[in-house]
Amino acid sequence: MKICILAIANPLHWVGPYVRAFRRVADVVTVGPPFGMEFLEGLGLPGRTDLLSPNDIETNLGRDVDLAGILPDGWRPDLIVAISNFGRSLSPQMNGLDCPKVYLSIDTWQSPLDFLDALHYDYVFAAQKVFVPHLKSTGSRNAYWLPLACDPELHYPTGAVPTASISFAGAIAPSIHDERTRLLGLLGEQFSIHQASRVYGEDYRQAICAGSLTFNHAAVNDLNMRIFEAPAMGVPLLTNRASDVNGLSELFSHQEHLLIYDNDEQLLELADTYLSDPASARRLSEAGRREVLAHHTYDHRVSEILARVSEGFRGFPGAMPSWAGGDGVWQQYIPRDARCVLDVGMGLAEELPALRARGLVRCVGCAPQIAARENVWDELQAWSTLEDAPLEVDTVVVSRMGALEEEPTAVFRRALGALPVGGTLVVRLTEIEWANLVPDNDTGGLVRTFLALDGHLLNIYLDPLPGVRPRHVFTLCIRKRSRPLLDVVEEGLSTLPVAYNDALDWVRNLAPNQ
Repeated sequence: MKICILAIANPLHWVGPYVRAFRRVADVVTVGPPFGMEFLEGLGLPGRTDLLSPNDIETNLGRDVDLAGILPDGWRPDLIVAISNFGRSLSPQMNGLDCPKVYLSIDTWQSPLDFLDALHYDYVFAAQKVFVPHLKSTGSRNAYWLPLACDPELHYPTGAVPTASISFAGAIAPSIHDERTRLLGLLGEQFSIHQASRVYGEDYRQAICAGSLTFNHAAVNDLNMRIFEAPAMGVPLLTNRASDVNGLSELFSHQEHLLIYDNDEQLLELADTYLSDPASARRLSEAGRREVLAHHTYDHRVSEILARVSEGFRGFPGAMPSWAGGDGVWQQYIPRDARCVLDVGMGLAEELPALRARGLVRCVGCAPQIAARENVWDELQAWSTLEDAPLEVDTVVVSRMGALEEEPTAVFRRALGALPVGGTLVVRLTEIEWANLVPDNDTGGLVRTFLALDGHLLNIYLDPLPGVRPRHVFTLCIRKRSRPLLDVVEEGLSTLPVAYNDALDWVRNLAPNQ
C-alpha cells in the first residue's frame, strides 16, 4: 500500500507520530512545507535545529499545486492523508489521483480553514468530538471522531524516582491559559511542583516523569495530547472534567485510569489522597498505561482510518476498480464511494457499468419527460415531480441543462434539494451554457449563487471535447451544506471558556465569494 501524507513537517506534535504509524503499514511519501526556523523561533527554541525533520517533498499545499505532478515518477498513492497543523492550507489540486482522500482536523477550534480544506476530502476525522457535527453542517462527507493518542516509542516510563509531588509540562500562554496558571499556583501552595514549558521529545518525557502525579488542564475543553501521553509514561494524571464534552469519560474512567477534578477542592483533595497513598497511585498508573497501550496509540488510530476507508471504497487498497480515462468523463467527479446517484439529463448510461463496479448500488434516471425505460437505470423520475418524494440519493449529476427549460438557479435549487447535507452535485455545462451563466467569467458571482442555495462550489474543471475545432465543457463540483461557515465558527467558539478572536476574525474577513 502506498500512502501520500500532506502536512507541515512538524515533529513536535501529532504529525510525527502519525507519519511513523503510517510508515509501519505502508510505503509513505510526505509532502508539504518544512517545519523551519521561523516555527522554532515562534516556539522560543531558535537553536534547536535537531528538532527539524523535513518532508520527502517540500512545497506549499495551496490550490496552485498539482499534487500528481510533484509525486515521484511512477509512484501513485492508494490513499492520501492530510494532517492539519498551524492553520496552513492542505487543498492542492488532486486531479488524476483516483484514490480515497482523508483529512485529519486536530485543533478545529482554532483553525476555521479546516472546514474549507476538509470539503476536498472523502473522509474527515476530528480529534475533538464536538466539531464533528460542525464539520458535517458545513458540507464535509463522512465525518467521524478520532481522538489523539500516545506514541509508545516516545511515551514510556523513565524508571527514575520522581523529584516533585506534581509535574506539569505544557504551554502557559496569557488569556488562553490563565485558569491553568491559577490552578498550578494553587497546587504550588501545598505541593512541590516541577513545571516545564516548551519541552519536547526526551525533555518532555523527563519533565512529566519528574512528578509522582502530573497535572493537566484542558483550556478549551479539548481532549489534548497529555491525556493520552501521561498515562503511557506511567504517571497518574489529574485532569479537568471539561474534556467530557469531547469524550473524556467515554474513553477513561475516573480513579481507574486517571483522576478527574471538577473544582479547586477536588483537585487538591485528589492530589493529597494519591500522594499520601503510593500503592493506590501505582495501581492507577499501571491501569492507565495498560489502557492507552491497548486502545489509544497512533497505530490504533491508523487502523481505524484504514477500516473506515475500506468500508466505503470497494477493493481498497489493492484492487480498486480504476478510472481508465478516455470517454469516462463522469467517473473522475462522482465520489468513489457514491452509492445512490440521481442522473438528471440521463447522461450516465455508458458509464453505469464502471460506476457499478466501483460500488454504485442505485441510479435514478431523471428527465423532463420519461417516455420509456431503457433497462439501464434502476428507476425513472420525472423532473417536474422531483420534489414530491425523497429519493435518498447521495450524489446528483446534471447534464443537458437546456432540456430542463428552467433558469439555472431553479435547476440548482431543485438538484441540491434532492441531496442530504454533505452530498455532491456535479454539473456539466457547454461553452454556451457557461457563457450565459457566468458573464465575463465572473466565477465569484457563481460562488455566491451556490452559497445562497446552501451549496459550496469546490471546483470548476475545464475538460476538452473531441472534435475538429477545440471545444470544452465546464464541470462544476458542489457540496451541499446546511449552515454558513461564520455561523458555525461563532457557535463553536462561543462554547469555549476563553476568547479566541483570531479564528473568528479570519472568517469575518473572508471575501463574500469565499
